[in-house]
Amino acid sequence: MKKMKEKSFEKIYRMWYEDKRCLVKQSSMSTYSVIAESYLIKTFGQLTDITENHIQSFVLEKLSAGFSQKSVKDMLMVLRMILRYGGKNRMIQVHPWEVHFPHPTKSNSAVEVLSLQDQQRLTDYLKGHLTPRNIGLLLCLSTGMRIGEICALRWGDISLSQRIVRVSRTVSRVYLGNHRHPHSSVVISSPKTVHSIREIPLARNIVDLLAPFARQTLPTYYILSNSEKIVEPYLYRSYYQTLLRRLELPDLKFHGLRHTFATRCVESQCDVKTLSTLLGHANISTTMNLYVHPTIEQKRTCIERMMQSVYNEEK
Repeated sequence: MKKMKEKSFEKIYRMWYEDKRCLVKQSSMSTYSVIAESYLIKTFGQLTDITENHIQSFVLEKLSAGFSQKSVKDMLMVLRMILRYGGKNRMIQVHPWEVHFPHPTKSNSAVEVLSLQDQQRLTDYLKGHLTPRNIGLLLCLSTGMRIGEICALRWGDISLSQRIVRVSRTVSRVYLGNHRHPHSSVVISSPKTVHSIREIPLARNIVDLLAPFARQTLPTYYILSNSEKIVEPYLYRSYYQTLLRRLELPDLKFHGLRHTFATRCVESQCDVKTLSTLLGHANISTTMNLYVHPTIEQKRTCIERMMQSVYNEEK
């Protein structure tokens, strides 16, 4: 049997990075490397033996520092990949490990969406102030597109006659360098998964709002800039947050617009399979777990319908 040649976690990571980067999307590799460089190496970098206690302490430390459970689980996913690589190549002894998370509080587990009233306020403002960036927000609310997808959207991706928008690209700023020469760059790539390449119908009122702009622009122009210049996600996110503060609306993360779209679809009796396709998910379970969270009004309606059914049957 091949003798184990123990290496530190940092050395294993460097080797894993070189092998892994030719196998996955550039944006995914960027995310992995940022997590490893920013968090994992600082804690595990010089260790040649990583135990469950080390990892559990890391989890509690990050949660205490204010990271969400999802963020910490993303870190653990990268940690697991690197350790698996090290174990397979006999560079480190991989111990079985299972970590525990504190029970989430209600505030941490709640899905943030705009109320119907707040969404109507925002929508009314956007319709009355149709700038390129505001058109993008309207599209997010009416299609559920991700921020990278809306930043990559061109006028040529919209068919007013068919009333559809075609999603086939995403924009992200990715980490391209290494620990000696770090740098980043804006990258246009295919969406998150093959299922994210999709066509989304547009409501008639949205088409009516877009038509005057579409006639006066070029198909190659990006929606958010009405030019060939890309608006980066971090800049668009900043614009959105500033707008919410100006309108005195709840401080909702940009991704909350996607949750809001999904919630309105569920409230409108949209079936989960259709919603999953609209959101670009690979399977229904992702949609159910992340986006289908009935509001108190939906629950109340369900109870009322049930009681009405029972009452009618008894009569």
